[in-house]
Amino acid sequence: KGEWISPAGTRYVFTARESMDYMKKKRIYSSFMPTEMKNYPTQGECGFFVQGMIGKLARHFLSNHNYNGKAFLTNTVHDSVWADVHNDVVLEVAADMKRIMETIPEWAKECFDWDIDVPFPVDVEAGDNLYKKEGI
Repeated sequence: KGEWISPAGTRYVFTARESMDYMKKKRIYSSFMPTEMKNYPTQGECGFFVQGMIGKLARHFLSNHNYNGKAFLTNTVHDSVWADVHNDVVLEVAADMKRIMETIPEWAKECFDWDIDVPFPVDVEAGDNLYKKEGI
């Protein structure tokens, strides 16, 4: 077993498995899965960032009384955050969500003293349903 502990303290554990035939020819009989070692920490830490942004968004929505009852956070999928928003406030909510979610570097600095110099651009889409959504 091998492990990597993220700066936030999440522990990722990797288990060696029987190697593929091409590696056995090189006398390497067990190995870690490269896709696990690359994907798990990346996806896990991105999930960590999304959770932080959900907290910021939830506080913002609550402090604005869910835009007077016209906007509600509803779901997350991977790095997407979904909201049910009335057409009257969709542009305001979209701008607020984009602004808040793009503050990951500032949030990471404030909460964990991490210096992240990578931008986190956010695309915002809206529509009557997931099939009909378009970029704003």
